[in-house]
Formats: sequence, structure tokens, C-alpha cells
Amino acid sequence: MAFKTSKRRGEVAIALVLLALAVHVLWMASNMPVGSLASPGPGFFPIAISALLGIVSLAMLGQALLEQKESSGVVLGHREIVLTTVALIALTVVFETAGAFPALGAFLLVLFKVLAKVAWWNATLLAALCTAGLWFVFSWLLGVQLPAGVF
Repeated sequence: MAFKTSKRRGEVAIALVLLALAVHVLWMASNMPVGSLASPGPGFFPIAISALLGIVSLAMLGQALLEQKESSGVVLGHREIVLTTVALIALTVVFETAGAFPALGAFLLVLFKVLAKVAWWNATLLAALCTAGLWFVFSWLLGVQLPAGVF
């Protein structure tokens, strides 16, 4: 699953992915009202953040391309990164149908198990406590209605 490449190629690949993300977010946010500095609209922060990400990724790309010598190799495709990415994609798929809190609880369970490498019972307890904390902040303190799910 993992493969080895040069540091320069890895930096170029990451910079291009970040640049593509910045362009995509900028394009999607361009249809939103921007507002002004005094009264920012819903598109203000996505446009500002994606523009900043685009500038940083162009700087990273330029630095990687201007680097004269090939440096040591790096390994891409670590198990933890792949599993976290799959869990994040699954979260976006089931967030509304399963409900926000069950989906987030399952996502946190996977993260605690994969990244923290704790026992299942400990990961389950931590995920439940964190999900309860999320419920407290969003539902009780902020009064935000998150998706309840269709089940």
C-alpha cells in the first residue's frame, strides 16, 4: 500500500493537491455573497481561506521545483492516513442518514482505535464521552439542530 518516492516529488504532489483543493473551494464559494469586511457574507471566509491556501501551495510548489538536488526518500501511503481518509469519507456519506451524533461517535471510535491504538473498550468509552461533549456543545449550549438521521 505504501510506496517510496523522493522528498521533492512528494512535496510537489502535496502542493498540487492543496492547490487543486484551493481552486475548488474558491470556485464553489464564488457563487456565495461575499459581503464586506464590516459585514462578511457566507462566502467571505471560504474565499479568504482558499486564497491563502492557494498562495501557500504555490509557494510550496515553487520551493519544491527550485530545489536543486534530490533529497532523501519519503514513504507515502501510511496505513493510518489511508484508514483515517476512508473513515472521513464514510462520515460524509452517513452523516445525515445515520444522524450526526452516531456518525461522529463511530468516526471518533475509528480514530481512537487507528491513531491512538487504544483497546476497543477504551476507544468506545472515549468516543462516547467525546460524542456526549459534542452533543452538549452543539445541542445544549449553542442550540444547533444537527441531523437526527432517518433510522
